[in-house]
Amino acid sequence: MCMFLPDMEEGVSMLSAVIVDDEIPVLNLLKMFLQKTEQVNILGAYTEPNEALENIINIKPDVVFLDIEMPEMNGLELASRLIEQNDELMVVFVTGYNQYALEAFQVNALGYILKPVNPNTIQKCISRLIKLRTPKNEEKTEETDKKIYCFGDFQVCGKNGVVKWPTRKVEEMFAYFIVHRDSNVDGYILGEILWPEEEPDKIKTNLHTSLYRLRKTIKENGLPIEISSKKGGKGVYRCSLGKFSCDLIKFENAALKNITINRSNIDEFEEICLLYRDDLFSEKNYEWCGNEKEYLQRFYAYMLFKKIELY
Repeated sequence: MCMFLPDMEEGVSMLSAVIVDDEIPVLNLLKMFLQKTEQVNILGAYTEPNEALENIINIKPDVVFLDIEMPEMNGLELASRLIEQNDELMVVFVTGYNQYALEAFQVNALGYILKPVNPNTIQKCISRLIKLRTPKNEEKTEETDKKIYCFGDFQVCGKNGVVKWPTRKVEEMFAYFIVHRDSNVDGYILGEILWPEEEPDKIKTNLHTSLYRLRKTIKENGLPIEISSKKGGKGVYRCSLGKFSCDLIKFENAALKNITINRSNIDEFEEICLLYRDDLFSEKNYEWCGNEKEYLQRFYAYMLFKKIELY
């Protein structure tokens, strides 16, 4: 069953929301508390998960408040399927059970509210969500349009949009340079990694050809990246990303800082967690990054547990 409310005038500080809970009294109570914040425009309220799934994809709210234990489809599965369709969707679980906290954060939930809900908890949640949300019309002006995404599908954006690589090996070479940025990279070792079945002469030719194409692609897309040859070192290269925006760099810097989560820095902590959309280069089969991938997985798990402890 779906219940709609009249639209409210949406300002800069407003969030659009949908509620899903199979218990109508709880749904109505949550709806009332959200309206009292005067910062939420409720686009719909559903008691049936399948109906909610079908409509939320089209409604495209900023945030969805989900119960977990529901018939036909539980809230965790619903959240996962919604995020597959819209990875910018914010999810807050509202449940009477605390044992689902770890699973909730594994689907990138931004909140975990235990029933019975109260106005103060809802207000704090909404205030934090508004801080985390970056208005879509400001994303391109506040940050450069040149970005690198390493978590999940590997994607590089330049002045011409998403970079189209001349070959898969050129793309993989750049991924290797990103992971080993600001470090000396032995060309012979890199060549053996990229072309393990080839003869030494063929590896050398492939390496130089791919390196030329990589530099050419970087220049054509206006990327502020330099891949230099080390003076005096034959076949030694070094990649500098400068101030290029990269999710991997931000996440690794947070790991090095060993941030202690508390009430004062929860927003910063949430933003770091959101960078981890999936495992490192999860859509690629890069065997050489296994150790780095495991390290990042462990740090992400550590962050999830710290979030659970705080909540």
